[in-house]
Parts: sequence; C-alpha cells; structure tokens
Amino acid sequence: MRVWRTGLPPRPGQPVRRRLAAARDAVAGTVVGRAATDRLVRRFGAGAVVRTAALSVAGALAGMAAAPSWPFAVLAAGVVGLRASVLAPLCLAYAAPAALAVLVLAAARHVTQPPSTAAQEPAAPSVVQPKS
Repeated sequence: MRVWRTGLPPRPGQPVRRRLAAARDAVAGTVVGRAATDRLVRRFGAGAVVRTAALSVAGALAGMAAAPSWPFAVLAAGVVGLRASVLAPLCLAYAAPAALAVLVLAAARHVTQPPSTAAQEPAAPSVVQPKS
C-alpha cells in the first residue's frame, strides 16, 4: 500500500481531486488577475506591473517544482494563474505596435521598389556550340 508524506494511506480518487484543485486555483487566479490588471496599470504603470508579475510567476513556478506538499503546489498554481493573467495582455499590447510597424515597413518596401525586368522576361537558354 502506498503511503503519502502525511503517513496516511491515500483515499480513493484523492490524486484526481488534488489535480482538479490545482486547476481550479489557477483558473480562479486568472479571473481575479484579469479583473485587477487595469487598476494596477493605472496606479503603478505598465513597466512595474510586468516586472513584478514576471518575477512572481518565476518564483511561483519554482515553488510548484519544489513543492513539499500538494497544498503548497495548489497555492503556487493560484499565484501562477493570478500573475500570468496580468502578463499576457500587457505583453500583447506592447507587441502589437511592433508587429504593425514591421508590417508597414514591409509593405512600404514592396511598394517603393521598382518592378524587376528579369522576372518579366524569360531568360534565353545558354547553348554552348561545340568546337569543330
């Protein structure tokens, strides 16, 4: 019989409930984090919020990896959900103008280059005449 760290045998279905608890806490953290993101950005600024969220996610992921018990891992999953939900929209908001700039530059380069004549005319085959 397998014994958990608590010294008690596991109950039937206990690991499944624990996995569901970790997922539930991550989702709950995501919902709460998204609800508070705009208020945090207005108060502290986007840069400070992203730095804090990135450090929190890194610490929580390390805590999940080294979790001494399931309750600690579930708590760390909630922190990951809470802070990662702040990172995603802010990173996308900063990436969108850069992607748009790349698209505009590519379109401008395409429009300003003159059409190539080599692509329009077929190349003449080069035939080498044998020496007689």
